Amino acid sequence: FDDGDSLQFKQSDGTKIPIELGVSRVDLDDQTVLLAIVRDLSEHREREEELIRRRELFQQIQEAADLGGWVVDLNADPEDIRVTDEIYRIGGLPLDTELTVEDALGNFHPEDQPAATDAFERLKREGEPYDIELRAQTVDGDIRWVRAIGRPQYDDTAQDGKPSRILGIIQDITDRKEREQD
Repeated sequence: FDDGDSLQFKQSDGTKIPIELGVSRVDLDDQTVLLAIVRDLSEHREREEELIRRRELFQQIQEAADLGGWVVDLNADPEDIRVTDEIYRIGGLPLDTELTVEDALGNFHPEDQPAATDAFERLKREGEPYDIELRAQTVDGDIRWVRAIGRPQYDDTAQDGKPSRILGIIQDITDRKEREQD
């Protein structure tokens, strides 16, 4: 096995715990010794498993609610946007699509792009949150109604009272809008 491989240690009661074993050869004067460090990975594995369970739950909630999330780091150059898988689904985009803020704003219906861009820019500039309903256009040209919510986030990197990040939600409300029109 290689240094750092994950192994299982069998305890005296027969239970097994995951461990990480690191071994190094050390030359001391005229002797060569092996230095071994053993680390119990039980808590680490439990946290990993809990994280996987939470991700699965989050994914199910997103799908059931037709709801996706996004965050924009305003301190990055260029501004960095990270989105959940549901954002891609709502937009009809492949999951490996690289998105920029401009791309995301460009996914709104051409008549609604000015309102989306204005709301985003006011939030970025003045910290003014928004909650608006707009039309989005998928890559296939389908029109979807969405509720777009944006909220400012501040931290110690915020300058001049401006947000350092923007957290947002996009919810597909097409079914509701169609029911309202009937």
